Amino acid sequence: MKEQFQIKDKFFDLIVKNPSRDGFKTFLKESCGELDNIDFKEKWITKGKLAKIMLAMANTGGGVIVLGIQENKDDNYLAVGIDELKDAADVEKEIKKLVPRNLSYSVLNFIYDDEIYGEYAGKKFQAIIIADAPEQLPFFSISASDDIEKDCVYVRRGTSSEKASARDFETMIQRKLENVFKESNDLSLKEHLEQLQFLYDSIPQKKRILVKKGNRFVGAMKGLQALSERMTEIFGEPDQYEEVPNENYPSEDYEQFLVRMIDKKKLKIEKILDLK
Repeated sequence: MKEQFQIKDKFFDLIVKNPSRDGFKTFLKESCGELDNIDFKEKWITKGKLAKIMLAMANTGGGVIVLGIQENKDDNYLAVGIDELKDAADVEKEIKKLVPRNLSYSVLNFIYDDEIYGEYAGKKFQAIIIADAPEQLPFFSISASDDIEKDCVYVRRGTSSEKASARDFETMIQRKLENVFKESNDLSLKEHLEQLQFLYDSIPQKKRILVKKGNRFVGAMKGLQALSERMTEIFGEPDQYEEVPNENYPSEDYEQFLVRMIDKKKLKIEKILDLK
């Protein structure tokens, strides 16, 4: 809770009292991470315009849309606030048919209802933070609406959202590949093997199957030999099970895989040493 108040106060100090892009960048860097794409809006915009900006930011390193800031023609900003806060569920309902499900974002509320905020008391602001997820690029629009076309990729150019060019696509694919390969190379060989071992251990090599259906009550009495023998005469033999190979277990077990990898590594070394 204390952290929420700190973020709220930072927002007030850097945005509400003297709104500017530089101030908001400072706020983001200190509170939410460093993002360059910022779009100030005086009030909530149509779902098509909102989805278009969110898609463009997602394709260009993430960003933030701030609601309640009036942007004037001379590049000055005025913190006017918004009349009503929009519930995050309502935002999702509006845009879910326009943006893909893997587009990640969050909606933050900033309410200043205390007299200590002076002329800003009673004002409310909202911010939509669009995450940077290079491994998911590119993000396409999945439907059409006002100001947005279906199956389009949008990017940010300054403060506008435009259709991606061939160069933009190259940049996105490059970022995606770099991120995917970086993630796969972050683990050491030992860590990869440990994860593989864990996966093997998660699947039993054997499973128990019922081979003869008997009497469960007799089986429960097995520890009491005399009584068990008498109960067996009355009720019959207990259930009997046996272990059989699990058909879902990999045909090549963990050790066989290691042996095969060792052989391949030997061949690689011999080729490097020009022995093959």
